[in-house]
Amino acid sequence: MKEKIIKLLSTDKITYLSHLKMIGYYGEQITYKLLENQGDWALSMLIPTKLSSFDVIAYPQAKYIAYVAGSNENLIRNIIIELPSDCPLIFKISRAKDKELIMEQFNLKFKKSYLSYSTDKPIETNCLNVISSSTIDESLIPLWLENGYDRAGIEKYFNNGAVSFSVCSDDVPLSTCIIFSSYGDIWEIGAVHTIPDERGKGYGKLVVSAAINYVIFAGRQPNYQVEHTNIPSIKLAESLGLQKVVVIEHFYY
Repeated sequence: MKEKIIKLLSTDKITYLSHLKMIGYYGEQITYKLLENQGDWALSMLIPTKLSSFDVIAYPQAKYIAYVAGSNENLIRNIIIELPSDCPLIFKISRAKDKELIMEQFNLKFKKSYLSYSTDKPIETNCLNVISSSTIDESLIPLWLENGYDRAGIEKYFNNGAVSFSVCSDDVPLSTCIIFSSYGDIWEIGAVHTIPDERGKGYGKLVVSAAINYVIFAGRQPNYQVEHTNIPSIKLAESLGLQKVVVIEHFYY
């Protein structure tokens, strides 16, 4: 069934990117329910929160992370009704209609949202001072950890082809980011961090531009994701001409 679910979600990889990433990370540990009728479909996914270090920290009360998807409102309603209502959940929702349908059954409290930006055009900028590396640079790890990443996750990304981009002064890192595979040909630009004393000088724009260009020239699609409260990062994305392609909202039940 998992292969069929991946095929259905892959019809709109950007909208369902978070769903697909979770399948890639946790696979058979997810509880799936799939309804199909005359070519239409609806899906729910329940992921134990304890599997995700990020979600354990962000949502320690929640028992499961819940996702829904589908092509038919009635089928989606039926799949939502089958979700557990006797335990705390975090819903991660990427479509407004799905949110409406979930709220018919569950009293939701907004927690946060993540905005995803993308482009299919290279960024016109001078990235000559940006250093790229396909191996882990120990001097960059403290900056990545400041963004909530952990050592094990970073090592996993680099084992799967991640590349870092950084600007340094006398071998001291000033700004950095990483690109890594999210799903298929979609690559995420993450761990964007500039040390406090060097912010506002355009270094973040340089490393992100280099990262986006690298992804595009490799024939892949960049995905720049930012929390809705991170106004500087949102302004950076917009200043580079990136387009907002999806918003993933997190709600607590």
